[in-house]
Amino acid sequence: MPSNENKRFVIEMEHQMRELNQAIINPLIPPLKLSDLQASMEMTARARAIYLQEFLQVSEQNKEGMPQVSELKKLRLYREIYDELVQATQALETAITRGYLDIDEK
Repeated sequence: MPSNENKRFVIEMEHQMRELNQAIINPLIPPLKLSDLQASMEMTARARAIYLQEFLQVSEQNKEGMPQVSELKKLRLYREIYDELVQATQALETAITRGYLDIDEK
């Protein structure tokens, strides 16, 4: 069981990480409006749609067997694109939630 010293240390470490992230990230990105995020949200949604569309197409073309290596390579590429965009979206959401970035509510 962690001691009180350990708990205090972790709390202080988290506080310092928040301050550092805010100090480093905030100056690089101007205050965000929801409309500023529209393009990135649409891009992520399109990537999801293309990935799922490709998956369903591969499934339909291979009802009786396994997909071809070339089909899997294409599917993997779409998944990697989608996953990367989701990770970036989540990183942005975390930065907003934790106060590293300012928002412009106007």
